[in-house]
Amino acid sequence: MKRNKMKNRARKLISMVLATAILPCLFVSTAHAKEDKAMQYVDGNLDSLQVETGDLVYFGQDDDELSFDTCWQVLDAKQTNTGEDGMFLMTKNLVAYQDEKGILFEDTDNPVGNEYRGSTIQKFCGEFAETHFSDAENAAVIATSKSDAEFKTPVFFQGKNTTVNFDPAEGILDNDKVFLLSAEEVNNPEYGFTGDESRIATFNGVDSNWWLRSPHDYKFPLDVGFVFANGWQADLYVNGFSMLHTPYTARLALNLDASQILFATSVDAGSDMEAEIGMLEEVGTAETSQWKLTVKDEKRNEFQASRIFHLFGFCAIHFEGAETGENERVSAVIINDSGEVTYYGTVAKNKTDGFLLLNLQDKYDDGDTLYLFSENAADGTSTNYAGGLSKVL
Repeated sequence: MKRNKMKNRARKLISMVLATAILPCLFVSTAHAKEDKAMQYVDGNLDSLQVETGDLVYFGQDDDELSFDTCWQVLDAKQTNTGEDGMFLMTKNLVAYQDEKGILFEDTDNPVGNEYRGSTIQKFCGEFAETHFSDAENAAVIATSKSDAEFKTPVFFQGKNTTVNFDPAEGILDNDKVFLLSAEEVNNPEYGFTGDESRIATFNGVDSNWWLRSPHDYKFPLDVGFVFANGWQADLYVNGFSMLHTPYTARLALNLDASQILFATSVDAGSDMEAEIGMLEEVGTAETSQWKLTVKDEKRNEFQASRIFHLFGFCAIHFEGAETGENERVSAVIINDSGEVTYYGTVAKNKTDGFLLLNLQDKYDDGDTLYLFSENAADGTSTNYAGGLSKVL
């Protein structure tokens, strides 16, 4: 098909979208606050995690230039988009460069195809993964490989029901850590996509347009999947059109390795739950749908703690190999036989080794386990880092 004909078709499509976009649109998140344990022990066991589809998880290093605020929406709290154990996330808000163009799928005047691999936006996703995660966070992101099946998106266009057809794409994800969603994924109600309204997302607070990775069928070899500012999902020419008055943006997605997540902590309950150093405080419940993560950090695996004695509810402990520096601490946690965190606290700060005497009276019961670990616990929603748990009692 000639390029002019394709442009005319796309302009008709855009005109209809812009007409419907005159109606006010409001993003409605599927996240809802619910009563849950304020701190949850994960360590690969997602059955113990009460995070749900639509909840928000904070992860990564923020970037004002791209409007990346580290906030991710949970699409699946138990499985990746390839069906493995893990968490499937997408950015709640849209990201792009701060200019009129934003980010194009293919940033060239004369594109030659609509393949995701090797495209401008696929390279953008790869660079994002390299620059917006710490080493420990990067280790928790799964390198995802996936092929996409043929998919037909139902649309209402020019007064009739029809479809936009997307070709199958073999190996469209090939060890990608950050990637775009597919047309099939943004039509999946199990991910919370139940209609146009559920696909609306903002860039700098304004409802905006975002790309998908799915190639249109062979009849339109320069079109790819696209979500318009009002949430309507169809397709668009790979280098866009100036008729759209908001920047082109990306809604990024990734899969997290559950085995690299040690704890999930309610943001609403606060990131620092101890009253004072050396005291373990009871972990209660909180109305929450927002979580910060504690991810494993192999640099802290030299930490060890051992019990000297346990008498009359007091436990004497020696520890060594802890990290020192800003936000560094030795933390203690009691986990019951059901895998629930019952008590947590900081027992030492900025010390590589030392001795402790913990008062466990009315805190430690039969079936409980006391662990110590080296932790970097940051304020707010920033990711926490911890070494492996060292069993003491």
